[in-house]
Amino acid sequence: MTLQARRIYILPTRSGLVAAGLLLIMLIAGLNYSNSLALLLCFMLCGVALVSMHECHRMLRGLRLISARAEPTFAQRQGELLLGFENTASHARPALRLRVAAVAPRSFELAAHSSCVARVAYQGLARGRQRIDRLHLSSDAPLGLFRAWTWLHLPLEAFIYPLPLSLLPLPPPAGACAARKNGRGCGLSRIAIRRAAWPGRPMRVARNCWWRITMRRPARSACSHCTHCVPCRWRARSHSWLSGCSNVNAAARITP
Repeated sequence: MTLQARRIYILPTRSGLVAAGLLLIMLIAGLNYSNSLALLLCFMLCGVALVSMHECHRMLRGLRLISARAEPTFAQRQGELLLGFENTASHARPALRLRVAAVAPRSFELAAHSSCVARVAYQGLARGRQRIDRLHLSSDAPLGLFRAWTWLHLPLEAFIYPLPLSLLPLPPPAGACAARKNGRGCGLSRIAIRRAAWPGRPMRVARNCWWRITMRRPARSACSHCTHCVPCRWRARSHSWLSGCSNVNAAARITP
């Protein structure tokens, strides 16, 4: 695909409008005071602006698009488009910008008689196949007084995967609990892993399970350096409760 002149649009930028206003003021002042040097400078700058407009239009004219590919992504995430451009002209093409819809543009440049692969981001919407309608390619080289742009209508389709669930927090490190016996921790990591395995399972079931396991073991005091360990607090409370109620059979209370 080669960009033709009739598909390229060009308009002055904000800097170009300011420069046009200054040239108009300079022209009026030169005519009012009959200053030949001011008129000469005004006409020279006008010539530079016209050459700049021609060069800006030539930055896109004749540019070839040789490949296009859309990388898959997740829903509501940004993916990448890989577009290959080739410059067959004898002049470089700097300050090229490429963007898709409302995503921030990516800038790249092409040397004379060279090719490159430009990467541009796109926004993934719903899962399934998403069609990329059009791409915006522009350039404001060489002076930034004019901006030339064109629209690339390509048959691109991206595959959008379903949005994954949010990652659950990892279990605490091995040194989080100070109480250890026979190489086994105090139980906080097991509760974290059990909670991560069933995100929708109520914690009441896990608490009852760990309460039975803790009560059937010999009573131990809580960790001296562990203030956030829930099983250790359960063990401490159960030990104090059993010591205050000596006439109560603990096994009868534990067994369902």
